[in-house]
Amino acid sequence: MCPARKQGFLAPLARLLMQQALVCAVVFAFVLPAKAAVLAYLPNQSGLGVAVLDVSTGAQIAAVPVGAAPIGVAVAPNGRYVYVTLHNSNAVSVISTNTNAVQAQIQAGTRPVGIAVSPDGKRLYMSNFLTATAAGAGSQWVNGTLTVIDAVSRTAQTSIFVGANPAGVAVSPDGSRVYVANSGSGTMSVISTATDTVTSTIAVGASPFGVAASPDGQRVYVANSGDASVSVINAATLTLASTIRVGGHAMGVAVSDDSTRVVVSNPFDNSISVVDAATQTVVATTTAGIGLAPAGVSFTPGGTTALVANSRAGTVSAVNAISGAAAALAASSLGSPLSLGKFVATTPLCALDVSGDASVSSASDGVLILRHMLGFRGLALTQGIAGIGAGVNATMIEQSIAALNLDADGDTAVNPTTDGLLLVRALLSLTDTALIANARNSASPSVRNAAQVLQWITSTHGASCLI
Repeated sequence: MCPARKQGFLAPLARLLMQQALVCAVVFAFVLPAKAAVLAYLPNQSGLGVAVLDVSTGAQIAAVPVGAAPIGVAVAPNGRYVYVTLHNSNAVSVISTNTNAVQAQIQAGTRPVGIAVSPDGKRLYMSNFLTATAAGAGSQWVNGTLTVIDAVSRTAQTSIFVGANPAGVAVSPDGSRVYVANSGSGTMSVISTATDTVTSTIAVGASPFGVAASPDGQRVYVANSGDASVSVINAATLTLASTIRVGGHAMGVAVSDDSTRVVVSNPFDNSISVVDAATQTVVATTTAGIGLAPAGVSFTPGGTTALVANSRAGTVSAVNAISGAAAALAASSLGSPLSLGKFVATTPLCALDVSGDASVSSASDGVLILRHMLGFRGLALTQGIAGIGAGVNATMIEQSIAALNLDADGDTAVNPTTDGLLLVRALLSLTDTALIANARNSASPSVRNAAQVLQWITSTHGASCLI
């Protein structure tokens, strides 16, 4: 049975569209197969944009203008958003992975550098570097802060004092802790996410910059740029477990999904080090295939390949974390991609799954999109809709829809009477004339035919949408 609606709840136009869209809609709900695009988002620190690479081909598919001096990167767990710190603008840009355009900009912090996302995607943690301030004959280093941002409302909530010149940020797999590398203090701050307070400060190496938490929750790795080392922290006891010597000016660090391999970038040596997590030893040091000044490191999902952003070469290298072998992934110049943080995004299996329940249907996702086009927000948007994912609220759904390219008929405009109906009909598995009848702006020279509409949906939102 279709969702019940209160009498008078919908305007006449909305009621007519809903009646057309909901015929037998509940019957068609598809479980999404495991296939999604893997993209790398690489901020150009010396410029104003972020390059987007298709990891499968190495080709640059987009350039996203964001603002001055983008440095840090984090990806939402659902793959819909990429967050980029803007060091010179005191802000975070929110990029939609569906449109590869900036959806929002959050003003927060002072000279932000690193950023990380909570496992539930509802919080952002951003380090604020706070550079040296002239004081008489010398300089005075001022303690930095960690800004906590509500990722749903996209507003700064609080700031927490940490050590001097904080850089890299990581969140524990269970979301209970945040780890911050304080490059001016030689320490790592541990913050409780329950209380937003520093609960421990651990001495590490000189000038720590990058930090990564192992997915198994057992260790935290800190790359120390001042003494060519990696500090390994026991996450249970919050004590220094070992120190591993790597290459010059260790900067970026990342851990494989199975927690067995760690890759560290060494910009002074133009090399990377591969660490065996079990033995805590370097098993490979590679220069061949690595560009000038490797910086940010991020693993591709589920595998043994790490991507390394070469900040002075303007390129990206792909590193086999078993053998240490490396090769250039992108030959074109990307500027100065420092790319601190997790910069590899796995896009949603189907971006039209705005209800967040890991399936796509006309009765939930199609109707939500159509209602949003009609201007419905809050309770009016979600009322009577079954199949909304646990923990997903109306604001989150509104943001997901706003981040989508919804111009289904190709006329460069978005309208519920054309694009909305096309999307709902497509999710009902309608094709040919049944898909497009009275649902396109036929006067537009760029209008799509039925086959082109379906192809556009799969190429723009995911091949899983129409299976």
